Amino acid sequence: MASTVIEVLTATFYNTDVTARVQSLLADPQYGTNETFSFAPSCRALDIDTLPDHVKPFIMTWRLKQGPYAGDQPGAVMTIRVAEWTPINIVFADANPNRDQNLQSPQDRRIVSASWWTEDVTSQCNKSQSSPWVLEQAGFASEDPAPGIKKVLSTTWAFPTGGSPNTVVFAPAFYIEGETVMLANPASSQLLQFERISMDYAVLKARVTSIKDSLPLDIMPSMNSLVSEMPPTTLLLFPRRNTLS
Repeated sequence: MASTVIEVLTATFYNTDVTARVQSLLADPQYGTNETFSFAPSCRALDIDTLPDHVKPFIMTWRLKQGPYAGDQPGAVMTIRVAEWTPINIVFADANPNRDQNLQSPQDRRIVSASWWTEDVTSQCNKSQSSPWVLEQAGFASEDPAPGIKKVLSTTWAFPTGGSPNTVVFAPAFYIEGETVMLANPASSQLLQFERISMDYAVLKARVTSIKDSLPLDIMPSMNSLVSEMPPTTLLLFPRRNTLS
């Protein structure tokens, strides 16, 4: 089964997080085997349509799991950027097994993938983290991929825990054309960490909610998945998008 060989880290379909849906397809033998994962992203396959009658961008980050193709460490993060209905065929034997050596400590938090529609703008976004930035087509090198439609900047952030063994949590965030955003380094004071050893879930949620309501922060990913998936000592809050004027 494909879900035992690779992991889908994040997936977005225009302005919607579809990570969970794509992960379910990965576990479906109709789409995934022990050697490949194949499907064509569409409103039908992803069960959502937030931009009717238009071709939408699909962005997915993934990597090989620890195992026969990658060895004793997960493989490098890879990104697929395609337009709706474009067939995707991942052959696991052809994937990059090399581990990302720049994700070893909490200070290495960064954007590992960024896409403007289906254009790779990762390098540009990492250079733009220190100041507010108005998202507009003129700020990118490509021609307008969808005239008259608000484009989306889709990003994937990596959060190394620095533990032993070190694990990396990946979270998606997207921004809409016309917004002024600050792609602040998550290692800054805008990223808060909470000790939650032996902390009751209800107490944790109440504490985080009270802080989130007073600051321009979003919890990424959702509170439920965060509490279940994050290491027991860390809770991450993201700079909230669409708050800068």
